Amino acid sequence: MQLGWAADYAPASAAGVSIPGAASLAAGPTERSGAILHLPPDTDDFTGRAEHVDMAVRIISATAHRFDSSVRIASISGKPGVGKTTLAIHVAHMARGAFPDGQIYANLHGAESRAADPSDVLAGFLRELGVDGADIPEGIDERARMYRAQLARRRVLVVLDNAADESQVRPLLPGSRGCAVLITSRTRMATLAGAHSIPLDVMSSTQAADLLTAIIGSERASAELEALAEIARHCGYLPLALRIAGARLLSRPAWQISWFAARLRNERRRLDMLRAGDLEVRASFALSYRSRDAAEQRAFRMLGLINCDFPAWNLAVLLSEDLDHAEQLLEQLVDAELAEIIGVDAAGLIRYRLHDLLRDFAREAINDSERSEVRQEVLCRLARQYADSAQLASALLHPGDTYTDTVSPLAENIIRDDPWLWFTSERANLVAMVEQTHAAGLWEETWLAVTEMVRAMTRTSPCVPTGPSVPRFAS
Repeated sequence: MQLGWAADYAPASAAGVSIPGAASLAAGPTERSGAILHLPPDTDDFTGRAEHVDMAVRIISATAHRFDSSVRIASISGKPGVGKTTLAIHVAHMARGAFPDGQIYANLHGAESRAADPSDVLAGFLRELGVDGADIPEGIDERARMYRAQLARRRVLVVLDNAADESQVRPLLPGSRGCAVLITSRTRMATLAGAHSIPLDVMSSTQAADLLTAIIGSERASAELEALAEIARHCGYLPLALRIAGARLLSRPAWQISWFAARLRNERRRLDMLRAGDLEVRASFALSYRSRDAAEQRAFRMLGLINCDFPAWNLAVLLSEDLDHAEQLLEQLVDAELAEIIGVDAAGLIRYRLHDLLRDFAREAINDSERSEVRQEVLCRLARQYADSAQLASALLHPGDTYTDTVSPLAENIIRDDPWLWFTSERANLVAMVEQTHAAGLWEETWLAVTEMVRAMTRTSPCVPTGPSVPRFAS
């Protein structure tokens, strides 16, 4: 069994500044003689995440000051490359004073095709705890009992990195209150009793700039602050992408930051540029993508055709499936952190989106799997649905206008209830669809969408929504 750290975790040294965390919460007794110290190294350029660090340290360090018998569990979740492992290792090092008997660590390979067998992980833990291999029982239940017995009189932090799901984690939980557990996973451990969830998202623009500065050095960063901010933006503020971008700049002192920023503007080559050594954004995304079934993979690929946030009926149209199935697929992709929910629009529909780099990955996947004619046919289908929907909304606002009866049933219900509300929710998507069909050479669909947008949105109305203007194209 491999107990090494996750593939996208990169301990690094840098010419930067140290960002303070929750050091006061981690204070405690030093490790006892014979303590197990198996954590991967911390990073000396750890940046930001102060609230997440404080929360995690408080959760697991509270073990030493409680009177109930429950085990403290902190579960860090988030999309691939968001920095879950880096945060967990940093927190584990900061809280080590609360666990004088040590810390044990295992990479559970949950995002890979063959996740670690918890029975094998238990055998590894038991050997680390001093049990002779010949004394380790065969069954997983017996191993779990022996493991809990070994930890019963110790204060140990158990770090379970890259977990697949709750069933993989449960046998690895200690049974006594002196221990605590720190879990990272690409999915939320929603059914793991007693777990405190710590969802992790991308960095803020300030934190992203700070991380790049910590890697490449403040003198070089301060000379091209605008270009540095542009790189952070093209990285989607994703820590793995930022670390790779910083590593590439660090390895090429002659590169101007603005030169590298310009290379990242090309969406088709962006993922090629975000690769350094054994770290690669594309490979990190691929682990999550390949772990999904064929229907979820196809849905994810199709979403690469959408340039902005969207409601579920968009996916239903792209797949030529019913709405219920499309919603189920989207929720599964959300659970896998391959899509995200951004809120509810004015019409009451849940809106979804892909992270910018995930959208780049989805486009690569659909380009590799579908012929150009198929991609154009699917895009054409969605564009016509938007044009037909805009036509219906316009006709309802201005009686006497004609419209087709080929609108998506869900969209039709929303439109008939309040056509201006529908325009408010979908105007940005209409504009994006016009731009996209124009770029794809779908002239008829471009003309239909522009015609319906102009017809509806240039009529006078007391409740004309604000939003992006209709783009102009050369004839």
